[in-house]
Amino acid sequence: VLRCRIFAAISSMNSANIGYDLGVNTGLSVSFTRQTGGVVFMDTMQLEVYMASLTFASIFGGLAMKFISDPYGRRGVFLASQAFLLGGLAINIATNEYALILIGRLIAGFAVGLSFSVDSVYISEIAPKKHRGQLVSWAETGINIGINLGFIMSFAFQNTPGNTQWRVMIGLGMIMPFAMFVLVLFVLPESPR
Repeated sequence: VLRCRIFAAISSMNSANIGYDLGVNTGLSVSFTRQTGGVVFMDTMQLEVYMASLTFASIFGGLAMKFISDPYGRRGVFLASQAFLLGGLAINIATNEYALILIGRLIAGFAVGLSFSVDSVYISEIAPKKHRGQLVSWAETGINIGINLGFIMSFAFQNTPGNTQWRVMIGLGMIMPFAMFVLVLFVLPESPR
């Protein structure tokens, strides 16, 4: 049971990643529209497209999940989703070009859709029947923990000057996906189904 709890906790980090990306949006929206030296980084329309692009791209990630999960297993989905998420976030923090930031956001959204249900499926497959309900609920708890972490980071970095503010908030979102990628590679076994 202890091993199953460890594996459930690792896979629930996936939900925390998703939650963080959703929770940090509050701070990003303020940061992107804040005037820096008399210039606003994004106008209202650009911000709306940026925010909507994550959920729009997640549709395609959700549809693509079966094409990775069936041949490569749940671990394959975890690894692919974390790789896409890291890539999308890296593009976001590496540029000031709106079009490239939007591309990074679409890639991150694809990753969110790809990974959204895999942790619940994985946990239900590895958990003993007696503990299945409790362990599957960890995924939902992970989302809420991630959302709150996003809010906390938005608050903590609200007075960071210029474009550094949104880069730090997005960059901190790369810690959990990187840790999860490593843990999936070296700790998490494939599910038995």
